Amino acid sequence: MQRSKSGIDNTLSEELRSPTLTDYTAGAIMAVGLMRIWSMLLGTYSEFFSRVPERGLAVTTFFIYLLSGAAASYLVCTRASSKHLVVGLKVAALSWVFSLFLAFSATPAPTLGMVTALLVTLAAGGLAGAYLVLRVRLTPK
Repeated sequence: MQRSKSGIDNTLSEELRSPTLTDYTAGAIMAVGLMRIWSMLLGTYSEFFSRVPERGLAVTTFFIYLLSGAAASYLVCTRASSKHLVVGLKVAALSWVFSLFLAFSATPAPTLGMVTALLVTLAAGGLAGAYLVLRVRLTPK
């Protein structure tokens, strides 16, 4: 075991890190917050968005939800030194649970399609964010 002058073991180039519950919660709240901002924009500027085709709004909403999950997952995965895909899925799952709380409190009756769409977009975003962190870390410098 190599020790530096300070007495710290220098055999590992990087210490093992794992996100805390606070990191996961912050990521989930960020994802849900971004999705909520989009929902508020749709409601506030409903006159403008009523001119946009419904399919276009659905696709845009899908991508915004996907990007919300990816951004939150990316930020939390940067705190991890291993198991990035698991961390990304944990962020996605917690984001989905928080978004369900908001959906049940904001809409009269969320549909199974809405709940499934949230799960799929957040899971895909969580995996995408984790993949981006892995890609950045594995790229030779």
